[in-house]
Amino acid sequence: MEISKKEFLLLQPGYPETSESDDFYYSIVLSLIDTLHDSNILKKYGENITKEIILSITGYYQDIVADSGIWRSFCTTHYELYNRLIPFYEINDDYIESELNLVDIKFLVWYIIECSLEENGNISPFDNDIDEAANRIFEVLDLNYDDAPISPDYQTFSELDIHDEEQIHEIYDFSYWLFWNSYFMKHAASPTMRSTLAEGREIVKRHQNIDEARNLLQDLNQRTMKEYPTGPLSLYIHEWLAPITENKSPFRKAKHSAEKETHKYYSLFMKANKNVPIKFIANYSTLNMFLSKDMNWGNADKDGHLPQFKDFSNFILYVSPQKGLLIAPDIAQYVCHPTNPLYNEQDAKENAYSLITVQGRCPIDLIKYLFSNNLVPDAAFKWDNSKNILLDNWDFLARLYLQNYYRAN
Repeated sequence: MEISKKEFLLLQPGYPETSESDDFYYSIVLSLIDTLHDSNILKKYGENITKEIILSITGYYQDIVADSGIWRSFCTTHYELYNRLIPFYEINDDYIESELNLVDIKFLVWYIIECSLEENGNISPFDNDIDEAANRIFEVLDLNYDDAPISPDYQTFSELDIHDEEQIHEIYDFSYWLFWNSYFMKHAASPTMRSTLAEGREIVKRHQNIDEARNLLQDLNQRTMKEYPTGPLSLYIHEWLAPITENKSPFRKAKHSAEKETHKYYSLFMKANKNVPIKFIANYSTLNMFLSKDMNWGNADKDGHLPQFKDFSNFILYVSPQKGLLIAPDIAQYVCHPTNPLYNEQDAKENAYSLITVQGRCPIDLIKYLFSNNLVPDAAFKWDNSKNILLDNWDFLARLYLQNYYRAN
């Protein structure tokens, strides 16, 4: 396994400019290659994923040595959301915030592998191979920690003033690097990256004029950065900037405003369903009848109401005062509810985790309702003997896996 210095430099925030610290951190890359050369991680997941782990962990190392704020912002925001600094792992008395910690490395190794696999939910954060790799990596980083120099480009992140118009170019460059090249954000956003890359290839294919293609690609990059969240907490880039550069919460307090009018379907549904906001329907014909009669949609044409659902079954209907009616097919079998005759315990044990791991499988409002009310008690990853990891971390995992679907309005 080899990682060239050019591969390392391409991921530096100041590239193509270099600094004296680059030589030190590239030596860390080489040391990590050496320490993982016979690891189970390399044997099981191959060179590409192992190289990604090495380069990303080196970025984390540069980050915490400079206290640039990327890792710190993740921990503080995760704590704000879930009252713990990092997912999954217990924090002991040896843990020092914004310093080198073994459990941080364990999480990062898990995160990078998990986001690199074709399907979500396939590896445990407590996997023995992750533990082995993290311990080996920690030994290398800890041995060199006191001598590690501050990377100048990383040091400047926390010095940026996002309200200073004179720094607008520096802020854009940092935002661009943070979204597309940083050690931490891009892994969670890999589906977005793949989609954007495919669109970019189509642009290049359709436009022979180089300048025109370049402008369209730049527009695509900017649109992607603006419209899509990134990182394991599914935050938009402007939301990441607040904790990194200002050490402030990314979540704006809601302004008091006039109460929104209740959606008309909410009232109709609650009346038809005995004031219960969720309903389970076995097949399309029953769904069509419920919409026609109970929801007062009236008779439809020969194709029925919402004909796109004709080939589906096991529907969940969920209603909220602001958004009205949501309909999700092929998931009612996972939900343990007193009014649900479609619940299948065995199917739920085997497949309910897909509500969290598969983008578009279930609307996020319904996910939050189901998991907040303990209506999917069988949801668990196949490797989780405790049956608690998903249920204890469901909101974080939904953010990680669903990304833009989690932030859907």
